[in-house]
Amino acid sequence: MLILALCEQFKQGITVSVIENDMPHLTKQMVVDALNKLLAKAVYEIIERSGSFGIWARKIRAESNLHLNVVDRVLKRLESKKLIKSINSVQAPKKKFYLVSSIEPDHSLTGGAFYSDNQFDSNFVEVLMDTCYKYLATKLKSAEAEHGKDGPLTVVNAAKVTSKEMQEYIERVKLAKIALSVQDVEKLLDTLELDGVVRSCSGGYGGKAGGGGVKLWRAVPDCTPTPHLLYAPCGVCPMAHRCCDMGSITPQSCRYLEEWLQ
Repeated sequence: MLILALCEQFKQGITVSVIENDMPHLTKQMVVDALNKLLAKAVYEIIERSGSFGIWARKIRAESNLHLNVVDRVLKRLESKKLIKSINSVQAPKKKFYLVSSIEPDHSLTGGAFYSDNQFDSNFVEVLMDTCYKYLATKLKSAEAEHGKDGPLTVVNAAKVTSKEMQEYIERVKLAKIALSVQDVEKLLDTLELDGVVRSCSGGYGGKAGGGGVKLWRAVPDCTPTPHLLYAPCGVCPMAHRCCDMGSITPQSCRYLEEWLQ
């Protein structure tokens, strides 16, 4: 504390010789140890202020006015004591960000639950999306079996689940090593909705139908496949009434029909 008070008197910096002259009772090693602790404290407080977003070495240097070599040395010391930790950002893989050990990094650094070793885990995401769809499809089949006689609207309402219910199901089947948030699950469901296999709506939590701010999801029922014959160009051909086995307009000479058959 005495050294810190002395440093505060010299706003432009202080040399070791000034400290030794002002405090002759301190050995050189004691002065070095005290200065190292002050440097570590200054760097640690800068990292602590950065919170879950972390901070990289060059910014620590700018805020502390310390030489980069000094900053690197202090960072290694703090890391060896497990007071701080370093991670690479998915947005800037070559940058190492430092956080206090007890703080979880923000998703902007790690990429969230769908990233592994700073890489997007597409296989993992595919498994999760498949699990979500199968769960919704099973709910739809159960609703059809149980409420089919009550009409399609009752079936649709019974097949809906909330984002929270889906998140809890994924947690129960233990697919993910880390816990997925409701927002993570909604990203998966949003993708499935873009694929056209699930549909979302807002509804009341209890009855799952009607007003409310809760987002509900259901599988889209499989439609009966359209017969290929309906795609034949004959159905929209303006000359169909003149088409016959003889003459200039025949099925044999129609290039549109030939392209469709191919």
